[in-house]
Amino acid sequence: PLLTPSSVVGTGDGSDNGSDRSNGRPGQQRTEGWQDEEITRTSTAPSSVSPDLTYTELLQSTWQCCTILIITLIPSFLVGSWFTQVKSDWLQLPQILFYTRIGSDFVGRIVTVLIPPRSIRCLGVTSLLRLIPVVFFFIISSTMQGDDHMTIFLVSGIAFLSGYLVTGSFQLAPKVLSTRIRDANVSKQASMLNVAFSISALGGLVASFVLVAIGVA
Repeated sequence: PLLTPSSVVGTGDGSDNGSDRSNGRPGQQRTEGWQDEEITRTSTAPSSVSPDLTYTELLQSTWQCCTILIITLIPSFLVGSWFTQVKSDWLQLPQILFYTRIGSDFVGRIVTVLIPPRSIRCLGVTSLLRLIPVVFFFIISSTMQGDDHMTIFLVSGIAFLSGYLVTGSFQLAPKVLSTRIRDANVSKQASMLNVAFSISALGGLVASFVLVAIGVA
């Protein structure tokens, strides 16, 4: 018998076409399945960005608080080490200045709970303005004509602002970190602030020795 075109087609590609119609193109389904699986793996894969920052990266967001500590504490330790150099006929004045400084610093720390600092910028401006009474303290303490009560008042104000600024810096420092990385880096940030604190203490003592050496006292 003669072969018709339909029978030739049926014996050639007909089985493949039938398979495609019955199975809905299994090759395409397998490809789409692999794509879906790849998308799933990509979406569920953990982020490659680690929340644990290096100290260099942490300093980029914390340098303002460290600077405030240095600007605040170097003059504070310098003033504290200068009590015995204050020229006065009142022999008990160095002791009074010492306890005045401790009490005022403590009160300044407590005030941060009642009146929390608004921003790091506000603390920075205050730390710079605080240098004005520091200068007046050294001017008054270097002359015998200085008023002892004014010296006590200046020491009280300097110490009060010192306690407020230092505590406020420690309070606001964690807020400069995003919530995603805060928990993983807050302890390292506190260590960095403590290093700035220690450097400031050493800087204040060195500055005091330098002033005595050059004959300012």
